Formats: sequence, C-alpha cells, structure tokens
Amino acid sequence: MKTGMVPYTDAELAALLRNGESHLVERKRNAGDGAAIRRTVCAFANYLPETDRPSVVFNGVEDDGHCVNALIDDELLRKLSDMRSEGDIAPLPSLTVEKRNAGGCEVAVAQAATSAYSPVRYDGRV
Repeated sequence: MKTGMVPYTDAELAALLRNGESHLVERKRNAGDGAAIRRTVCAFANYLPETDRPSVVFNGVEDDGHCVNALIDDELLRKLSDMRSEGDIAPLPSLTVEKRNAGGCEVAVAQAATSAYSPVRYDGRV
C-alpha cells in the first residue's frame, strides 16, 4: 500500500470542496467537535484502496460547502495538528494540517493518508 502523500493544489481543493462530502472529504464548521474530527481522521487512515492522494477534512465550511469566514490562525492549526498525537489515535496517522484557500474560502485543511499500519483506532475502536 502506498503511504506517501501527494498534496492537493488550491484548485483541486476547491473542486473537492465543491463536490461535497464523500469517502474522501469531510466538512466541519469549526474544531469544536474534536471527537468527530478524530473519528474522521481515523476512518480516513483506514481507507483501503491504494492511493497516493490523502483524504481531506475541511475546517471553516458549512455542511453545504459555504465558507463561514472562520478565523484560521496558528492556534486552530496547532489544535487540529495536535489531534494526531494526543494518544487516543493509534497507531499515529499521517496527517498534515495547513491554512489554504479553497475556492475563495480560507480554510484549515487536514489531509490524512491511508495508513500502512491498519487498523488505526480512535479511543480503542476502529
């Protein structure tokens, strides 16, 4: 299974955001529900098809894809990034978090690669 990640361009992220939620895309208004984001990262890390493209969690958009104009600052990016290594997701997933522009909307983008060490568990559950 491939484990390297080929990051998305801004144009590709805009297309993913426009096309809605799927087995590769999740939208979140904010980072308030950390448990839901961790479950999503875990699910994405367990995604089985061989691919070098990561799954994406957009933070700062509504379920319908509209931008909420959320403050995407270092504190938010750190909070999302720290979810990877806080100890309740094991083995550690490959996760990158960054501020990006997707279709004119500033968002926090968490990209999770399929893990070579499946199953990845959140809070002891797959």
